[in-house]
Amino acid sequence: MLSGVHFDQAFLKKMIDDHNDAIAAFQKESANGSDTDVKDFATSNLAALKDHLASAQELENKTGIRKGAKG
Repeated sequence: MLSGVHFDQAFLKKMIDDHNDAIAAFQKESANGSDTDVKDFATSNLAALKDHLASAQELENKTGIRKGAKG
């Protein structure tokens, strides 16, 4: 079980990686989706995902906590 800085490193890495993956999927759906409702959902939620990613990256930059994280 992870704790302390090791937990923080793993958590931050997961958040950044998952948000990057989600943004890529939402961008693909927004550009190429065939279901209008799903396409609209993807388009309308991209900004929030990008904001969340920026927050995680800001935390990474401020703390340096991800440095050396294994994944």
